[in-house]
Amino acid sequence: MKTVKTDKSYKDDVRKKYINDKENGIIGGDLRNLTPGGLKKICLNSIDRNLSVEDRRTIEKFFELKSGENLLVKIKKYDIDCFRPICRFLRKKTETIQQHYAIELIAIIIDFNPRPYNRYYKNELDEKVIENEDIEAFDTTINYISENEANPDIIVKSKNKKIFAWYSSASAMNKISFKIIIATILIVTTTLFTITINSKPNWMIWKDDHYEKVNFNLNKYDFNQLKLYQKDRILNFKLIEANCDTTFFKEDGSENIWYGKNKKGKLEYFTGFGLHPETAKTLKKITKHMIKKYICETY
Repeated sequence: MKTVKTDKSYKDDVRKKYINDKENGIIGGDLRNLTPGGLKKICLNSIDRNLSVEDRRTIEKFFELKSGENLLVKIKKYDIDCFRPICRFLRKKTETIQQHYAIELIAIIIDFNPRPYNRYYKNELDEKVIENEDIEAFDTTINYISENEANPDIIVKSKNKKIFAWYSSASAMNKISFKIIIATILIVTTTLFTITINSKPNWMIWKDDHYEKVNFNLNKYDFNQLKLYQKDRILNFKLIEANCDTTFFKEDGSENIWYGKNKKGKLEYFTGFGLHPETAKTLKKITKHMIKKYICETY
């Protein structure tokens, strides 16, 4: 018997995907070794990605972002204890989460689809429509266009132009199964779509002093290394060795360099604003005080 998609089944399916991905080694790092602090770090990394409008709105709702507030700052100040219910839920220590946007946040982090819940539920309705399609959507009249009776050409025309027009060669004695035809087309289309998507380098990793465009490959890269591809990050975000000759400010006086500490506590300097690629902490604007104290005493 088919399970009806509900709010509860949505929560269960999201958790099942997390558990399956963890068991199959698809996820790692902070997401695998689940802690409230790790989830906070993942959220900080998430806003540095090319999120859809819907996903970003979900994250803003979860963190209760108000008009005029900075999301990055809001997440950094967020109490990590509020992530504990999510950890307990994913570890199956509790059966549900009361906060709706907590489930949606998990769905974004583990890339569960279809999301959010309204799309998940709509998918259920769409499946029912497909199951109830009337066979009259097809014209079952078979036209023989070949004079070869042993192996005539058969044309099956669809009354519903949105489905397909099928052309094939077959024996007149063979029965054509429309369900098999539809299933085959869907499988082939889905496979081709997946191959096309996966063949495009829509991801990037940090390498030494810059971001590089890569394909999604968990055998080659750790999950935490992969970030959604951003052209601006590739072109304008670099790690540099700052010295007295570095152009720290633009002509209008605005900063040209940002800084932050790596995991070893060493100061590092970057040509763009954002998160430190190694620690995921927000980079700070360069100041004259920082320049004189740490880079160039004669500045």
